[in-house]
Amino acid sequence: MVDCASLSSQVVDDVPPEQEEKDKIYVHQFKKMLNAMASLSGFTIINSPSATEFTVQQAPGTEELKTQLFEKYKDHLDDPATIIKD
Repeated sequence: MVDCASLSSQVVDDVPPEQEEKDKIYVHQFKKMLNAMASLSGFTIINSPSATEFTVQQAPGTEELKTQLFEKYKDHLDDPATIIKD
C-alpha cells in the first residue's frame, strides 16, 4: 500500500522532460497519481457488497401487516387509490 505522507517527502520540483531521472518522483507525476487514486473512490459503489443477509430479509411484521391490509381493503384491491392509503 502506498503511504502518501512518506511518498510526498520524496517529490521533487518539475524539470524539463529531457532532464527527468527515473528514480525521482516529480510534482506532475505525484499529482497524476493523486488524481488517479481519488478517481478510485467512484468505484466503491460497484465494488461494495449490495446484498447481505441483512438486506435481503424482509422487515419483521411484514406478513402480519400484509394480512391486515388485505383484510381491511379486501373489497377495494382493484382501486388504484387504495395503494396510497395507509
